[in-house]
Amino acid sequence: VSTQSTGWKVVILGMERPETSGMQRSELDEDQQAENAELSAAANEAGCGNWWDWIECEEQVSAVRFWMNVRSQSSQWNKPRGWPELPSGWADLVDPHDGRVYYYNARSTETTWDRPTSNAVTAPPYVPPLSDTLQGHEHGVNCLITLADGSLLSGSVDATLRKWDSGTGECLQIWERTSVNDGHTGSVHCAIQLSDHRILSGSADKTMCLWNPDTQRCERVLAGHERHITCLVQLTGPQYTSIMVASGSADLTIRLWDLDSFETVRVLKDRAPRGLSPCGEFGHQAALWQLGQLEDGRLASGGCDGKIMVWNLETAEPHGDLHVQFEGRCWTQLDNHRLFASSHAGTHVLWVWNLPELEQAAEQARVEAEKLRKKRPVMVDPSKKKSSGGGGVKKKKSDAMQPLAPKPEPIPPPQGRENGLRGSKGYIWSLLVLMDGRVASAGDDHMIRIWDLVEGEMDNTLIGHTAPVTSLCQLEHGRLGSASLDKTVRIWNIPPCQIRTSVPAVDIIPPDSAPPNNAASTRL
Repeated sequence: VSTQSTGWKVVILGMERPETSGMQRSELDEDQQAENAELSAAANEAGCGNWWDWIECEEQVSAVRFWMNVRSQSSQWNKPRGWPELPSGWADLVDPHDGRVYYYNARSTETTWDRPTSNAVTAPPYVPPLSDTLQGHEHGVNCLITLADGSLLSGSVDATLRKWDSGTGECLQIWERTSVNDGHTGSVHCAIQLSDHRILSGSADKTMCLWNPDTQRCERVLAGHERHITCLVQLTGPQYTSIMVASGSADLTIRLWDLDSFETVRVLKDRAPRGLSPCGEFGHQAALWQLGQLEDGRLASGGCDGKIMVWNLETAEPHGDLHVQFEGRCWTQLDNHRLFASSHAGTHVLWVWNLPELEQAAEQARVEAEKLRKKRPVMVDPSKKKSSGGGGVKKKKSDAMQPLAPKPEPIPPPQGRENGLRGSKGYIWSLLVLMDGRVASAGDDHMIRIWDLVEGEMDNTLIGHTAPVTSLCQLEHGRLGSASLDKTVRIWNIPPCQIRTSVPAVDIIPPDSAPPNNAASTRL
């Protein structure tokens, strides 16, 4: 593409006429041919040619709609005569690359550049992104998960957990500490549903509570961490004969629990040789942020120290074997080889990391470190040092004789780090892979951003929360749930992908004049 003087660019656009999209004119039904003939006659009377020669666009600065004739290369602010009304069930959306309008069918999920006519397949009216807002918590909501029965469970700073009907938005149950029931006395930071359908929650009161969802009672309180518990994950695999859970805490440790015996099996933490302080080489130096099990069975942890660490739990080392570590805090696994992680730096970039390349780089670093340890330093006797001859002051070379210092080489990117996605305005709190392959992110900027990793850019945004968004979860029918410190849980209908490629190129030429106040700029 090439930038034009008006700020517009050569873009990838489709130019098929609506009545010949994928079939010949003779194959069209009689109603479609009659309708096209009537619309064409109306357009010819207005002197603007066939209506399908026009395409609808949106001026990117003012967001005002205009129409361009692809044959005459002319454009105008007013809608051409004969322009068909949009059938029920279709929505018009704007491609973020170029401003051209395309059309989306909510029932069939079909997208097309060609404007559908009245006899096109109809669908239910377009549903706006925000579907429902669930209110009830007295303070901010820290976590949100989907239960096996399709309902939602949220944990809050008010020390309670609430169960919600994801369809109606009704609060079904409140789990809290009472005179006859144990529970949390501090902010609930995390919760998971175990394989036996019981619920395990972690709190700022340094404990975990095991809940029976049928009776809503806390069956057991587990203590062991020295500071608040921030993240939980159940470990699965043939090597585990009982329910095994990993918990992360602000005390910089990860504890592995056997829920049959309710005992701590292992503690993963940073370690150092005797007499030295831990330096972060073998563990986290700040509060744990996220725990998760990779597809190969290893445990991955993200911390507020800006490091993501991958642990091998099959080693005999009592504190765990740290296999590899790299930059990040919040992460999600894309496939067997790649992780999508948020940067802990102030740039708030999202990076794709290649695990095999990271492991190769870590192994090379271990080999080089071992070579350095084997090299013994050469001890020099100070009394045998050569003295400078003459006893006089050594003359300095003239500045003209001094060689120029070489320019410093740019620091290469870390091995294993692939493309980065920019656009977030704050720290990322949660990442989630959606059903259609896109990734949702949420964080400090109060927004949910949808990322298309194929195109390598942000595809859509969901706006509605008024405080940092803390947690995301996938619901049935492709919906998205979000929790926020604004005390609400929100349910979203995820918009369709807005990125369109692989069609013929054409120049988009907006009108020369400024958009009039009465321009047809609203959605049709």
